[in-house]
Amino acid sequence: MLEISQFQNFYPNKEYLQDWYTNSEAEYVKYDKLNKFLHHSFTEVMMYVFSFWTQENIYIIGETPCGDWAGLYIKSEFMYNP
Repeated sequence: MLEISQFQNFYPNKEYLQDWYTNSEAEYVKYDKLNKFLHHSFTEVMMYVFSFWTQENIYIIGETPCGDWAGLYIKSEFMYNP
């Protein structure tokens, strides 16, 4: 499956991270810095998600001011349980 959308941000609120991290404030600060960097450095940041049975590949790509394309690649693997 392929999903294409405009990238908004990682973890838009602190409450979500409280369920996953003991020090959610510090984690939120890290992701907030990354969000600000992506939106400040690139124009129209896009996200492409390729989902397979046991893998998900996420590409977050934007255009730099000089016209080059750059971004992040995130890969996750999980157990398939039908």
